[in-house]
Amino acid sequence: MDMQLETGLTRHTERQIQRIRAVKLIPTVELERCVGAPFNMVAFADEAKPERDLVYILVPQTENGVYPLGRHYRLMVEDGKVIDQRSFTKGCISLPVKPDNEGNRPAALTISHLLDPVPTEVQVFSVLAMRVPLYVITAENEAVWAIELVKGQPRIRLVERED
Repeated sequence: MDMQLETGLTRHTERQIQRIRAVKLIPTVELERCVGAPFNMVAFADEAKPERDLVYILVPQTENGVYPLGRHYRLMVEDGKVIDQRSFTKGCISLPVKPDNEGNRPAALTISHLLDPVPTEVQVFSVLAMRVPLYVITAENEAVWAIELVKGQPRIRLVERED
């Protein structure tokens, strides 16, 4: 059972305090940036080990209709220390979903992915924000994946694989 702790006027559980502390560690970590705006951050308990936190550091959207897909990070925090970190891309990339001069939005977008054999959770987060299907070409296994929304829920499916 979580004990309630009081911080200012708000009461937080020990687990919430743990997440707050994990996020406060982030400014001490050197991360490459794509934009001058501050990162967006969210922390979750690691399902495999609840005393460990996963902190997602996400590039903010700085222009309407343009979605950043590059330079997002995930840090693993345990016992007040960053024990692992990963970048989801090797560089900065943003995809426009703006209507053209005739008011047409893209039906789908495509991105190549060099770091994993399958799409990542950050690509799923991006599809949820963009509301446009994303085709991900994974270089490691020469596969094409579709990330799309079906009745508002994300779905990833293998479209094609080079054997």
